[in-house]
Amino acid sequence: MQHFYDDLADDYHLIFRDWEEAIVQQGRVLDIEIRSRLPAALQRSDLVAALARAGFAEFEWLEPEQSGYYQPMVLARAGARRD
Repeated sequence: MQHFYDDLADDYHLIFRDWEEAIVQQGRVLDIEIRSRLPAALQRSDLVAALARAGFAEFEWLEPEQSGYYQPMVLARAGARRD
């Protein structure tokens, strides 16, 4: 499949009058489509509040550079629930 698009790249100007504008427009359309189908991202404050209600405390956020994972991680201590 990669070869197909690589071979086609030299002819994009024949398909799209303004390739750079086409990329921007397609990006806008994809952004709308993706955002309309995916749930909103959970905010850190919402996650901390839910964890606190579940009895966790002493929250620490690890950024990808610290954890080696691709997204932030939250660490919390269990057993802090106060009813």
